[in-house]
Amino acid sequence: MKNIFTKKLLLIFLCFILLSPKVLAEPFKKIKPIFSYECTCNIGELGKEGGFILMLYENGFIKHSPLLVGESIPLYTDSYIIDKKYVDEISAIIDNAKLEDVPTVLYNGSEDGITNNIGLKGTYYLASNIVYTDDENLEALKLGEKQNAIYENRIVAVFEDIQKVFENAGFLLSFEHFIKIED
Repeated sequence: MKNIFTKKLLLIFLCFILLSPKVLAEPFKKIKPIFSYECTCNIGELGKEGGFILMLYENGFIKHSPLLVGESIPLYTDSYIIDKKYVDEISAIIDNAKLEDVPTVLYNGSEDGITNNIGLKGTYYLASNIVYTDDENLEALKLGEKQNAIYENRIVAVFEDIQKVFENAGFLLSFEHFIKIED
């Protein structure tokens, strides 16, 4: 009798072990990132730190992972939490951005340097060396290049608005880095 009880207990224990990652991870599936950014450096010394991944979730949780040059391999992950008011501000910026007509892949002719992947509530915009083009330089561009630059300007404007919120929350965000401001 004791042997049967032990086997049943062992079976239940094994089932719990196998199911627990799924059961424990379930609540986190419901928490979605409202903003993400990945900066991948394609130029630099291989094996050195270059670029990062940043995720801001609906609950204010931030994950920041520095990357190796040329790869999307996180070296480690830092975690932070910001106040809900900052999350709401960023959410409102994204909601008011009206980017539905902006293509998700932007090509400005640049192929080396930094790859920018900007996630705004589940829509991801991919670019290389994304920059703001001022009106004078915009007028000098050919039609296709000009339209791409206009799209990039709109994405950069949203990114800059989000930068300001992060700064108010105690972080410096740019296309190249993410740093917690020391108190």
